[in-house]
Amino acid sequence: MPKLAEIIESLFELAPAELASEGDNVGLQVGDPAARIDRVLVALDVTAGLIRQARASRAQLLVVHHPLIYAPLRNIIPDNYPAKLAMEAIRANLAIVSMHTNLDYAPGGVNDRLAETVGLKGIRPLRPWGKGSLVKVAVFVPPEDQAQVRQAMCEVGAGEIGAYRECSFRIAGTGTFKPLGGAHPTLGKVGKLEEAAEERLELLVAKARLPMVLQAMLAAHPYEEPAYDIYPLENFYAGAGQGRIGELPKATTLKAFAALVKHRLQAEVIRITGKPDKQVKIVAVGSGSARGLVETVRKAGAEVFLTGEIPHNERLEAEDAGLGVIEAGHGPSEKPAVWVLEDWLKKAFGSKLKAIIYEPVNRMT
Repeated sequence: MPKLAEIIESLFELAPAELASEGDNVGLQVGDPAARIDRVLVALDVTAGLIRQARASRAQLLVVHHPLIYAPLRNIIPDNYPAKLAMEAIRANLAIVSMHTNLDYAPGGVNDRLAETVGLKGIRPLRPWGKGSLVKVAVFVPPEDQAQVRQAMCEVGAGEIGAYRECSFRIAGTGTFKPLGGAHPTLGKVGKLEEAAEERLELLVAKARLPMVLQAMLAAHPYEEPAYDIYPLENFYAGAGQGRIGELPKATTLKAFAALVKHRLQAEVIRITGKPDKQVKIVAVGSGSARGLVETVRKAGAEVFLTGEIPHNERLEAEDAGLGVIEAGHGPSEKPAVWVLEDWLKKAFGSKLKAIIYEPVNRMT
């Protein structure tokens, strides 16, 4: 039975916190990180119905897409709706964890699953994201110990670039050092300047994983005082971005594609902007409320933009530009969030944790 802290750590491996939009409140919102968890409900929102279902199913954790608490609460009283639900969760001994815009933007997250669900191929980020969320760690290590140090770092998440793992670079050189009194050098003698063959080993690391990577590196390194550097990077996070763009296997009409979207997302009502017989093949998607993306979508060459909802003025902008728009509703466009979270929890914890998707009853989309 994993601890809540272990579950949160795993979820941030799926969607690092630093990918979230500025000001978004992701991660633990209610609960004790040391609590043991064996049952979790996955949902889009914290609601009274979700809490009732959690009580009935003896769940200890709610993993949701939308944060219950967006801004600091001035008080915790029943008259305040977010606070009221937080109070009910605490009474039920329920923890709450939110995975919001970090899950939207993460590779393999909400928008990737949305694009896959409607049949897109060649899926890629519409607008790259995560600038400044990576660092480079360079450590100097004897050649014979390089493999074990690299493996230890990679086992906790270093060296990941998109769909590739254990990515590194190394170059041979010569290190110098003089051990002082009280030192216990692996090589050389106290008071004597030494030279040693070393390799400079470099790996990319997400900032969120840096403490774990450094701990693993130091534990595996043969030196008493390893030399290493940490460089901040301006790279975008590989595979992360706002929205996605891809292609349908073959062209179809806007009306036919909208019907497919309605069916696969189980949307009760959809809104179409554009001529129904317009031929579409290149599709952009953006889950939830997509603001400020119409120009990006148009410049990327998309013929239709699938989203949850867009502002009225941007709908007019799209219409004037000849860009088709399909609005499936906020909830239906974000259903992939619960699918991704359920899959991840089952993969990460197996039989140790039962993950159940909560299905609201008689809820408008």
